[in-house]
Amino acid sequence: MPEIDWVNERFSCSLANVFEALRLQVQDDVGKWTKLHPTGNVRKISVVTHEDAFIVLSEPPSAAFGGSRSTERVEFRRHEKTIQVSDKGGKKILEAALTLNDQGECRVKIDGQEYELWQMRKKALEDLLFKTP
Repeated sequence: MPEIDWVNERFSCSLANVFEALRLQVQDDVGKWTKLHPTGNVRKISVVTHEDAFIVLSEPPSAAFGGSRSTERVEFRRHEKTIQVSDKGGKKILEAALTLNDQGECRVKIDGQEYELWQMRKKALEDLLFKTP
């Protein structure tokens, strides 16, 4: 195994860098979901960005549901040492810390286990994007 410059790699694995990458990837996921659901009778999924947070909103089409169903949401919030993901009611879905694994790869650590960002996005968004309304 080649020598890894772990100091520089860990420096690059900063919360700010990972959070921004996560935000861009979530926006890409939402864009892909939207392209797969072009008709007007499905809910609208969008991303709203704030300084230390971004929110994925799922809004039902008012025509299909008569405006009676509420908007669902998943919020990603950057804290001092972690990224916390919560649902509409503020209930924590997951909390991720950063780690540099033994292969020199920046990963998120959730409940003591390492994950890639796509796996974190799946854990956070699968119900919002794919559950039946």
